[in-house]
Amino acid sequence: MSSLIEEVKKELECFAYKEGKCKILKVNQCEGTVCSFFKTVPQLSVERQRSFEHIQSLDDATRDHIMDFYNIDSVKQQKEVASCDS
Repeated sequence: MSSLIEEVKKELECFAYKEGKCKILKVNQCEGTVCSFFKTVPQLSVERQRSFEHIQSLDDATRDHIMDFYNIDSVKQQKEVASCDS
């Protein structure tokens, strides 16, 4: 029984688990920590920061292409990463 409680707690820790369902996948039941999308809000923040830093490290043309293609606003992205850290 305690393992079930632990899994429910893990679901609640996932960044994508909102209002009793997954906001990323269309599944009937959360797979918990075995889900490939499972990560906590702090883990998501670290991944976003690393991704943003990687994009910023690219040459200008490549960086601009990626930012245009994915419609990334660098100022907005920095604020979102900072807000996840809080």
